Amino acid sequence: MAEGVCLDRKVLMILLIAVSIFCIAAAYYYLGSHKGSSITCSENSIVYVYSSQKQKEKAEKFFETFKQLAAREGLNLSSVETCVIDANSLSRKLRMYPALMYRGKVSGLEQITVGEIDGYHIVDYMVSLNVARYAGIEPTFTYEAKAFIVSGSSPWSRPSVDVSKMKSELERLALAKITDVVEVGVEDSPVEVDVAPALIFESTYNLSEGVQYLEKTGNNYYMLLKAYNVRLAQDYLGAEAAELRKLPAVLSKDLPSLGSQDAPVRLYIFEDYLCPYCAKFYKDCYDHLVEKAKAGLLQVVAVDFIVHREVLDAHALTRCLYAETSNGSLYFQISDELYLKYYEGVSPTLQEAVTIAAEYVSNDTLARAKACMLSEREVIYNLTLSAYYKIGIGGTPTLLFWERDKKVGLLFTGYIPWSQVEEVVDWLSGD
Repeated sequence: MAEGVCLDRKVLMILLIAVSIFCIAAAYYYLGSHKGSSITCSENSIVYVYSSQKQKEKAEKFFETFKQLAAREGLNLSSVETCVIDANSLSRKLRMYPALMYRGKVSGLEQITVGEIDGYHIVDYMVSLNVARYAGIEPTFTYEAKAFIVSGSSPWSRPSVDVSKMKSELERLALAKITDVVEVGVEDSPVEVDVAPALIFESTYNLSEGVQYLEKTGNNYYMLLKAYNVRLAQDYLGAEAAELRKLPAVLSKDLPSLGSQDAPVRLYIFEDYLCPYCAKFYKDCYDHLVEKAKAGLLQVVAVDFIVHREVLDAHALTRCLYAETSNGSLYFQISDELYLKYYEGVSPTLQEAVTIAAEYVSNDTLARAKACMLSEREVIYNLTLSAYYKIGIGGTPTLLFWERDKKVGLLFTGYIPWSQVEEVVDWLSGD
């Protein structure tokens, strides 16, 4: 996990996938029901499907764990009937075992139903996997897949994990038995990737069926949804930076900038005025960034990413001042002073931003900037959501370096010193 980062909901990738799907289940009230062929399960009952004697012996533990997890969400499932059936009693194989199904209608589970079999409703397999994990039940997977770990081309975008020891974790992500794990370079990837390091599964079975976080990207190839890829690269595969092969569309909008748009490298700073590591980055690097920008070697672009809602108004004011003046240098000067004051213990409030701005702009300009704040708040809020869901930004500061001609970028989550900033810019600018 990156150090020096103000977190929003940044988690280790394996937990991100597991917890996010589990929370979806909880949000829809974690209720269930089952049914089998040779065994008749009652209407509105929870059904546990096992494939081995060991799994069968753990049925009661599974139900107990499931109901306890539901109770944490304020749901009382003590009166819901349970039923246990053998996997061989069904007309076809399920993707994994143990599996959770339900019969009839159970309020809440409809939204996490991923299929039907013999009149039973199949619950999202990740829910079954998580409950089994909490209950100490070893899952078994029906289908096979091959895993590719795609390494980035830079020194910072290569996996730091031992790929040979990842098999069991990869199986839990693919919900399939992993037959082989192969590490390849980004140029040798079986399918094009937007982020590296990346994870690709190859299987003749449709791995995206019944799984909300996998999508098909080519003939028999599957990857995680794009929103997960940056966090996959850094949190799960252990890369210091995620290597981007495409510039996210959300960054094409008019954003405050310092330096020429013709500079070979562009640095996007995802920032929050109440982030101490953003303040430290400005304190240590701002003057150097200005020098690079003046020399035409770097363009610096500010991207609002609100982790602390109490500074949303201050961000809205500085964005409105930029809209009024089109002066990127002014925007960064005010931001730098806000961060320096925060570094000295002064909270970056709206009033503090107004006080600083009043030293540089007229009262009329300041008044017009205040008048646009309400609409700008919504713009900033939507920008934050887009950065989180479409890029995978998880905290501040996040630094995205983009090389204009080569069309390749490096995304670092958290503070990095100026010496490393220079190394990254030099590497991107080199031949």
